[in-house]
Amino acid sequence: MYELGPEETALVIGPASVVLCNGSAEIVGALLKTGQRVIIRSGKLLPIEATERVDLDIRLGQGASIEKILGSSIPQSWRIAAEDILASKMSIVMNLGGIDSGKSTLATFIANRAVRAGTTVQMIDADLGQSELGPPGSIAHCQVTRPTTDLFRLNPQSMYFVGDTSPSCVAEDVIKGIRTILDGVRQLPGMKIINTDGWIDGEAARDFKTELACVVAPDIICALEAQTELDNVIEALEAHRMRVRRLEVPTVVKKRDREHRRDLREQVYRKFIGNATIRTLQFDWVKVEDRFYGTTSGLESGDILLRLRGFEGLLVGLADEEGKFLGVGLLKNIEKGRRVARIRTPVREAIRRMKLGRIRLDEYGRELEILRDESRSSTTEIEPNSR
Repeated sequence: MYELGPEETALVIGPASVVLCNGSAEIVGALLKTGQRVIIRSGKLLPIEATERVDLDIRLGQGASIEKILGSSIPQSWRIAAEDILASKMSIVMNLGGIDSGKSTLATFIANRAVRAGTTVQMIDADLGQSELGPPGSIAHCQVTRPTTDLFRLNPQSMYFVGDTSPSCVAEDVIKGIRTILDGVRQLPGMKIINTDGWIDGEAARDFKTELACVVAPDIICALEAQTELDNVIEALEAHRMRVRRLEVPTVVKKRDREHRRDLREQVYRKFIGNATIRTLQFDWVKVEDRFYGTTSGLESGDILLRLRGFEGLLVGLADEEGKFLGVGLLKNIEKGRRVARIRTPVREAIRRMKLGRIRLDEYGRELEILRDESRSSTTEIEPNSR
């Protein structure tokens, strides 16, 4: 049994499970119920904050850890901002910050405070590289009606496939995707929270975030910064009369290395390619959107897949006749004589559109590589990286 005193917090990094045996505690603004079991996925940090003396049954898996700190891991500035957002009945909130600044945690905290106050939340996760709601390389939306400890545990209701983990390479398509998702939820009830990516350095990032904010038209932008890393972006936003609120990065937030970030992405890939089967798609039945390897970004016949070689494991977005996103899949092989593509996907509906991405995975959801060939050669061999 693990004991926490009043105003103490246990920082648990998974894989782990936590059960509240008695007392009162919360995780990122979500109240725990006595007997409730919370599963913490591998590499994910969740803070269990006691509001009175509590006993916890905590089981740690391989590589997990636990640390006790005095006080809350949630900065006071976050609590005040959430209270002001709810009191002012702000409709659209946009989060901004660098890599590993706590953007997803802030989005989760504001959402939990909102639903506890009776406000429905439309959550849009647009962090391509560290998406928790949808597969990496996509923009995802989910309606939140009850508190959650991890966006990963929610199931998206709509998605837009971009196909890259870096917004700097696909800025135009990211903005199109956010506009598409947001247009579909503007009339839905409650607060809209848009969680953005961590690209903040340089003029291109500044211009991208400014254009994105103009599309979103938020009532407030919550800007997470450790020092002054957002000054240039905030200056540009305020020049467009955007309301920006600077918030501190929690002291418990640690910078993750590239391997750690990749491991977290792979957990999400596996969620969206699990229970997959092999499907055979006739070229005549499917239109393909190729933004990376060909000469056009429009819809073409499935025959354009014959341009590619060494593409096994390429992550693709799948849609119906009207372009509604159905899910993702992995290209397995092309049979030139039969003019068919074999694809590994959990999608069961009729597939009529396919959008090529830049991410290659193995059958277990492990990243092989991100293809960023600036020559955009349509016949370049793609060789797998060693792990």
